[in-house]
Amino acid sequence: MGGGGNNEKRKAKLSELRAFQGSRVAREVREIVDEFIEKSAGVLSSEDFDDRVIEALCSLPRDTCKQVLDEILVSNIAGAKNRQRWMMGCIKRYLEKTAKGEDFLTLEEEKAGIIAKQKQERANAASAASAAKRSGPPPAGKNGKPQSSKFARGRIGEAS
Repeated sequence: MGGGGNNEKRKAKLSELRAFQGSRVAREVREIVDEFIEKSAGVLSSEDFDDRVIEALCSLPRDTCKQVLDEILVSNIAGAKNRQRWMMGCIKRYLEKTAKGEDFLTLEEEKAGIIAKQKQERANAASAASAAKRSGPPPAGKNGKPQSSKFARGRIGEAS
């Protein structure tokens, strides 16, 4: 009972519906891309988005597509020799991070994290360096030899 069967008529109908849905998704993504091209103020053009890039963007949820396009917009794409390949790299990076269960960070968020990590490393290095200075030899006395404590010499009650 149920299940719809596996006949040719059903297969043709499913294929037709998938094609319709695919064209609708492609149209939505193309509208999003056109919106970002306008927002880029001449940095991006429609030639930058070939069929492969559009197809890859279609495989993403719409909000994610916008997030990836935002990332492309704020990054330095002007220096890219092959813009399509560069954009595919951004999309691939997103897909790899989500496949691993990691959060996708925008370029600004990633930079902020790297900067915070560098500041923490510098602070750790500075505290280690100051600790090393404190554990060095005692300061030199009047005669140039290191001063030693009465406690260290074992003459606590004696006068020097």
